[in-house]
Amino acid sequence: MEKIKQIFIVPGKFFDVNPEEEDVGFVIPMLVQIVVAMLVFVLFAVLMDPDQIRQEAIAEFDAALEMQAEMMRSQGLSDNVIDENLETSRRVGLPMVEQGASPMMTIVYGVLSVVIGYWLVVLLYATYLKLSAVGRVAFPDLLALIWWARMPLIVGSLVTMFGMLIIGVDTQDVTNYSILSPALWFGVEASSNPILGQMIDSIRFSLDLPLIWALVIMTIGYSKWTDRDIPVSAVIVFAPYVVIYGLAYFL
Repeated sequence: MEKIKQIFIVPGKFFDVNPEEEDVGFVIPMLVQIVVAMLVFVLFAVLMDPDQIRQEAIAEFDAALEMQAEMMRSQGLSDNVIDENLETSRRVGLPMVEQGASPMMTIVYGVLSVVIGYWLVVLLYATYLKLSAVGRVAFPDLLALIWWARMPLIVGSLVTMFGMLIIGVDTQDVTNYSILSPALWFGVEASSNPILGQMIDSIRFSLDLPLIWALVIMTIGYSKWTDRDIPVSAVIVFAPYVVIYGLAYFL
């Protein structure tokens, strides 16, 4: 409990320890973040209107089919062939879409996406930091640095749940309730990219105050454990996020 207090209030003191002499560990922050993030999807499933969410999912499916039809027309296919392909896609895909819009599948999807997504981000980011800190910090210690620094993300998850309770659930996109995201404050429009639009929007809305807070903590920890100046550490820590979010906002 003392470690959790320190990482939020005095992160500099938290990272005063020498990771080569004391095992900081990452199990506690990892479990806390994953469990709280999972609760977002559980609450979403409890509050969601299955019929409305299903209708929204079907509308998105129909839009995808229309896009598919336009691509086939551009290839010079006949209307009969296009209709047959669309009918097959609808017959096969529609039941899956309707099943995927159910509360239970929302929970299953949420659990899998949180576990896989969180670990994928942490492992990729730890690999990047390892390359920038060759010989300075062991890989397991970088995992601990990242998991502990990401603790503010639980604040974002809790606020998102609060937003759901206040606003209500009327869309299947959980990012619409990220009320600490500047993208929501300034009414950033949805991406017009026909293929990557949903992923781009998710990235845009994931840039919020808790993430910035986490990156500041990570900068402090990285500076302490690698003996690098804060400005240099900030450039290294923030660089991937600047690139990723820059691309998301310009695509």
